[in-house]
Amino acid sequence: MDLATFRAATGDAAGAVPLFAPLTEAWARWGVDTPARQAAFLAQCAFETAGFTRFEEDFAWTDTAEILGCCRPALAASPFMAGASPEAKAEALAAALGGADRRRIASVLYGGRLGNASWPSDDGWRFRRRGLLPLEGRDAYALAARNIGTDVLAEPDRLAEPAVAAEAACWFWAWRRLNELADSGTRADFDRIAYVLDPAGRGIEERAARWETAKAALSVAA
Repeated sequence: MDLATFRAATGDAAGAVPLFAPLTEAWARWGVDTPARQAAFLAQCAFETAGFTRFEEDFAWTDTAEILGCCRPALAASPFMAGASPEAKAEALAAALGGADRRRIASVLYGGRLGNASWPSDDGWRFRRRGLLPLEGRDAYALAARNIGTDVLAEPDRLAEPAVAAEAACWFWAWRRLNELADSGTRADFDRIAYVLDPAGRGIEERAARWETAKAALSVAA
């Protein structure tokens, strides 16, 4: 694949260009090595990164609706305000923090689970969602560190670097056996990939639209 084809497959996203070389290398190592696999991979990455513009979760919300829209499942599972509804938790965060204290919001939402120490530890912030196929939580960072040759547990910010993000995403894709789903080329299996990446199923139709763009660029049969 040349750079022009890669850019077309990503919807000509400028933010994807620094990923071309590291992804090409990581694809070879992790078996993302056919046009069908690469099209599915790029489409899912494009959605997860908002068109290759965002490589880490910033928690920069301003009101209850934004917090709920992004994090309803996390709110439901969080030990913060145990027993309260996600709506009540979101209202408390928005009222108390004004949506501005991103570190504290992340630590409340993700503390005490995913391997993170409970709030007021800042593990929820340190190990927030990062990368192309975002990893989140201390456990996921530790597993990635053992498999990609970069200690992202000790240096979590590195997961947003192009080369490290590319390696981690390809490792995760292979580890979760997503190549096999991509091989079928069916919409049903593409959607199954989306649910592996996001059990809440956010953006199913947008992911599919990005997949059509990638398939056309890579000459994958519709």
